[in-house]
Amino acid sequence: MRTEALNAMTDEELEQYARTLGFTTKAAKSHDAKVRLIAKRRERGVDVSALGVDLRVPVRAAHDLRFTQLISKPDRTDDDIEAAMAMLLGEEQMDALREAATEDDGTVDQDALAFAYARILSSDELKNF
Repeated sequence: MRTEALNAMTDEELEQYARTLGFTTKAAKSHDAKVRLIAKRRERGVDVSALGVDLRVPVRAAHDLRFTQLISKPDRTDDDIEAAMAMLLGEEQMDALREAATEDDGTVDQDALAFAYARILSSDELKNF
C-alpha cells in the first residue's frame, strides 16, 4: 500500500489494517507514528534456505496479490510458478537458486527447482507471518 494511502486513512482504519496484518498500533501515539509502524512491519522478512542457498523473503512480496493469484491458479503452469517465485525472491535470489540447480554441463535440474520452491512455500518461517 502506498504511504499516501496510509496517510489518508483514519487512526481507526490504520488500527484495523494493522490487525489484519496481525499486530496493533496502540503503542504508536500519533498518526504519523502509526503509519511508520505499519510501513516498518511490512518491510520485515524471513530467512529461508533451499538448495543450500540462504534466501530473504520479504513479507510484502508474500502478501502481494499478484503472487497469490499466480500461486493459486487452478490451471497454473510451470511459467506461472517461475514468475511467482521471481516475484517472491527477486531476480538475484532466483539466479542463485538456478545456479545451485544447474549441473556442470549446464543441465538445469527442474526437480531440484521444484523441490526448492516447495521447500520455500511450505517453510515454517513463511507460515508465521
